[in-house]
Amino acid sequence: MKSENSKLANADSPARVLVVDDESAIRFSFKAYLKGEGFNADVAENGEMALEKIHDFDPQVVLLDILMPGVTGNELVETIKGWRPRIEVIMVTSVDREEVKQECLSKGAFAVLLKPVNPRALVATIQKAIEKHSRKGLVEDPIAPEAS
Repeated sequence: MKSENSKLANADSPARVLVVDDESAIRFSFKAYLKGEGFNADVAENGEMALEKIHDFDPQVVLLDILMPGVTGNELVETIKGWRPRIEVIMVTSVDREEVKQECLSKGAFAVLLKPVNPRALVATIQKAIEKHSRKGLVEDPIAPEAS
């Protein structure tokens, strides 16, 4: 069943969500589920690819795994928020510790979800992030940051 709120960012097109996870099964499961819910979803398997996709795809929301090889989700959330503050970042982790959640939030994450992610909670959190994104009126810098 498609969600009515998947179009909050623009009445003419579905909201854009970028899924960043090094595990392909998770990436493509999230993408298929989000498309089924009416979102325009794309995927990236690492931090460098995520920055390229953000530049080209211009998502309202990034669904970001914390534990990835190379650039971690915690490092990437800071880069994203520094470069494109309007993008809302939802962190996803299998580590159920309060200090991990607080670290993510302190770096600019909108929310932290625990794996395995409840699909309804995922959609509800994305919708709230899109609502927040839609209320922001900041001018974005179209130039991508240097990849580390």
